Amino acid sequence: MRIVVATQEDPFYLPPALDALCRARGRDIVGIVILPAFNEGLRDTAGRLWEFYGPVDFMRLGVRFAGAKLADRVNAILPLPSSVSPRVGSFVYPVGIAALIDAAHANGMRVVAWYLPGFKNLNRDLRRSLDAIRFTTVAGGHFDSFALDIESNAVRNVTLRNRRAQQLSSRIRGAVGKQYPLGAITPDQRSTSAFLPSLWPRFPYSHLRPYYDVFLPMAYSSFRGKGARFVYGYTAANIQYLRLMTRDPSLPVHVIGGLANKLRPSEAASVVRAARDQGALGASFYDVRLTGQEEWQALQLGFAP
Repeated sequence: MRIVVATQEDPFYLPPALDALCRARGRDIVGIVILPAFNEGLRDTAGRLWEFYGPVDFMRLGVRFAGAKLADRVNAILPLPSSVSPRVGSFVYPVGIAALIDAAHANGMRVVAWYLPGFKNLNRDLRRSLDAIRFTTVAGGHFDSFALDIESNAVRNVTLRNRRAQQLSSRIRGAVGKQYPLGAITPDQRSTSAFLPSLWPRFPYSHLRPYYDVFLPMAYSSFRGKGARFVYGYTAANIQYLRLMTRDPSLPVHVIGGLANKLRPSEAASVVRAARDQGALGASFYDVRLTGQEEWQALQLGFAP
């Protein structure tokens, strides 16, 4: 059976109804069309819903709707990792995620999921990571790989945090097998300094190396200094540092080069040039909505297919 859902927008009823339908018959749904609600204004919609639901349910559902709209606005300004975003189950906006995966695959792109664990509840962190890895769209699409964002210092004891990071990494690798591509998103060199106040001193690089195929340093030069020369040296140093600390001189690295809207064109070009000169697999900037023409041009020149 193939199902196409055609309905009108209802801010209270529709989201949970569609979620329940997708959970029950997700594999059969091939399309969802949502039309504007009665072509009416917000005041008229509110009045109609007040009459239909009554004051108690209207207020209860209204609070939920307002929270969802606020989360939508926050995500539009600053995308939040799934560990701190409003969610249904393990996912924020699963229908949108599925659409993104299928659209990317239709255009020859691969999609990497990422998750920021807090390391306070390893079972929850593992469940959410594996839910992302096993996420399946109606069309049968999946994420092509998964990266664990290893930067939270919510567990204040560094020794315990290191142990939990290694345990979670081991459990994820054990669950997906040796062939599944996994990435480790790591802080930059300065953020793991053992000699200066830092986010994560004594970061367990060498202990994490066996579990991950590629390391992705958050080499955000936009937080460290200015100028093309500085950015080139900073980016190159971060790649070299990763290979030194993992004890793997040929470590596969993909550089995350910082906030795109905080880099001059010459600095963005320096990120890509340093990544290429150091033999990195690729480079990128955070994030796509902040990335301008200069960043895209730099990436194309440095890592064109």
